[in-house]
Amino acid sequence: GKLLALEGPDPADPRNINSVVKLFDVETLKEVRLLSGLRGGIGAIAFTPDAATVIAGDREGQLLLWDTATGKQRGALTAHR
Repeated sequence: GKLLALEGPDPADPRNINSVVKLFDVETLKEVRLLSGLRGGIGAIAFTPDAATVIAGDREGQLLLWDTATGKQRGALTAHR
């Protein structure tokens, strides 16, 4: 793929509790998207096989899905803790 996903602190969270997913272009190493909405730290990040969607799970049991091209949230699932 051409994207790398990493966890980072949410710049909009003054208490520094929540995390975001940062997408980087692997060729330029520049950040191309900032994906937010997770609560607390991130437990896992994965791409779909076609890399069109990135999925991240927070430690509160929430899974969020984003479109990698636009950064728009595609959906949310709540899992058990």
